Amino acid sequence: MDEKTHQKMVSLAVDFDRKQQSRHDKNPKRYRYNIYAMPQYLCAINRVKEEMGEGISLESAIKHNFCGKLLRYFVKKMGLNVEVNSRE
Repeated sequence: MDEKTHQKMVSLAVDFDRKQQSRHDKNPKRYRYNIYAMPQYLCAINRVKEEMGEGISLESAIKHNFCGKLLRYFVKKMGLNVEVNSRE
């Protein structure tokens, strides 16, 4: 993984985390915010980087290491061609 892609992924993770915190701040009874999520996002990004070093494609590595809203966010913002089920 080149440095530009890594920085983009870190930036997207920070943006996603800020959005989650903002939603919680606006309506704490409806939305929950995990204060420990950001280190988990960064660890997943590092695993993506390691898998790409082993020859796995970016799309496969992202799908393998992320799930749910975060996976859909990364796929959309990075313009990847990954099929995401509603349950992933």
